[in-house]
Amino acid sequence: MLSRLIINNIALIEYLDIELHPGLNVLTGETGAGKSIIIDSVNLALGDRGSRELISSGKQKARVEAFFDIEESESMAALRERLEEMGIEELGDELIIVREITAAGKSLCRVNGEIVTLAALRALTDTLVDVHGQHEHQSLLEPKKHIGILDAFREKQIAPVRAEVGKLYESCREVENKLNSGFVSAEERERRLDILSYQIKEIDKAALSVGEEEAIEEELKLLSNAEKINDSLEKGGSLLSGDNGVLDKLRSACAQMGDIADLSEQYSEVHTRLDNAFYELEDVSYQLRDLAYGFEYSPERLNELEHRLDRITSLKRKYGGSVAAVLEFRDAAQAELDELTGADELRSRLSAERERLKKLYREAAEKLTALRKAAAEELKAGVDRELNELG
Repeated sequence: MLSRLIINNIALIEYLDIELHPGLNVLTGETGAGKSIIIDSVNLALGDRGSRELISSGKQKARVEAFFDIEESESMAALRERLEEMGIEELGDELIIVREITAAGKSLCRVNGEIVTLAALRALTDTLVDVHGQHEHQSLLEPKKHIGILDAFREKQIAPVRAEVGKLYESCREVENKLNSGFVSAEERERRLDILSYQIKEIDKAALSVGEEEAIEEELKLLSNAEKINDSLEKGGSLLSGDNGVLDKLRSACAQMGDIADLSEQYSEVHTRLDNAFYELEDVSYQLRDLAYGFEYSPERLNELEHRLDRITSLKRKYGGSVAAVLEFRDAAQAELDELTGADELRSRLSAERERLKKLYREAAEKLTALRKAAAEELKAGVDRELNELG
């Protein structure tokens, strides 16, 4: 509650310090005594746009200080949270707002000594004070705020039901959106099914496997160079094992060194190395012979591989930049096909879910309405009692 108000240089008021007490405080006076100036000062502290016309004549600055008691309570919890969000330190159970305006048109707002923007001040004081004036459309006269007042009056009973209504409403809307946007027309569905079926069959027929393309390219490289390979293998083998070839000459050299190997350790070492070289090259000659016998050029195989590679390249152009991407496309197409195939069943399930949620929503909404009506009757009776006591 507002506990103290200090006014400096506002219109006719040069200085005024008012202390307010719990309960009803009444300010009386003749017309022009300054009652409305006090209200204007309160509004200024709450964040109203200050006009230099409010400043007393001959003064350069006007100042309003408003002190509020914000002792621990449910109604003040939101205010304390907002103070924390703004990084403003609490001063116990007191909130101090200072508002200054100058003749130059400048405005300064402080909350507990911290400078804040006018927008931040308004956000902070939005629920702190409600000013009701004659013929003014304040919150009590705004129908859109009546529900909020009722809900706050019986928050513990109403809040859980209100939350359930909101949750059910969102669930209903989500299912409704799926029904409205998640399905295509029957004609479009059939067209899409045909396309997906064709794409899946085309990819499956190719029986692709990751790594196959690289293996084909490697084999094609060999077949495309068959003449060169055969010539090199044949000539290499002939140079090693042919008449008067490397092996014959190496065998003779080995025999010559064998005759003198026992005369010197160095001769023996050379003989051993020649002997090892002979057997190593002999093994190489056998390998060259096996490679020559094992390599067979087949025009049919070359043609088969070229056609296979063309097929893979064509599928890559249509469905992805690699074999792996083509296979991923196939899996995605299958998933979409399965979804479209089961669309009728899914539509039926969603329709049933929508009806179930609508029923729960209506029941929860009726319960919320009943709680609000009861709260309205209780609030009305309480207001009537208070007004009767005031006379």
